[in-house]
Amino acid sequence: MPVKQPKKLLIMNILDILRKYSDEEHRLSQKDIAEILKTEYDMTADRKAIRRNILNLMDCGYNIEYSESIRMVPNPKTGVPEESYLWSDFYLERDFTEALEAELVEFTDGVDRQGRKGYFRSGLDAMRRSTHPLEKFETAKPLEEYRLVILGSPVWAGRCASPVRGLLKRRGQELSRVAYVLTRGSDKRYEEVYRQMDSYTAQPHLLEASLRSGSVGYVFWRDKFIQDVQRYLAEQT
Repeated sequence: MPVKQPKKLLIMNILDILRKYSDEEHRLSQKDIAEILKTEYDMTADRKAIRRNILNLMDCGYNIEYSESIRMVPNPKTGVPEESYLWSDFYLERDFTEALEAELVEFTDGVDRQGRKGYFRSGLDAMRRSTHPLEKFETAKPLEEYRLVILGSPVWAGRCASPVRGLLKRRGQELSRVAYVLTRGSDKRYEEVYRQMDSYTAQPHLLEASLRSGSVGYVFWRDKFIQDVQRYLAEQT
């Protein structure tokens, strides 16, 4: 029997659903997600809440793909038809770990970053370069023993995300072979963020990618990065 969960876990449950049930061949509508939330998590959420939390996940760097359509909806006050954008067919991409057969490790500082308040807190933390203690996470071996560590970060207010900065502050000197993947919500590539991150590492980064999910060049730059990593690793053997 499902255990009733607090609303603050909604964003994590939606991420869990996308991981378990979605891929390019199995896409989910907001209605699908709502039904799984109800049956497996004993949690109810309307479509607006689901869409808002998916946007928050995308802002945090998760590569969630979707389709967008336009429908005409009467304005409730004037009755005049207006354009309304409908999102559907969501799925979570798993490009790097699958293509590179990489170990995936997630880390967080445990700060509540949901909703509008969490969004502004994240931006403020990034602008102030504030960090919080990271929650415990484990890797298969010490960071310095990996042939390459790929560090992913969403761009927050023109800077790397605060949890990423927290990791770099505490363990950046363990990273002598590192690559960066930035995810962003605008057309700007934010290449200055690479230099910000390099200021904490033992050696400058070797490879980089700046990706905007859904953009025209997304697939090209994603695949180029994967090829660059594969080439680098082949040269190390």
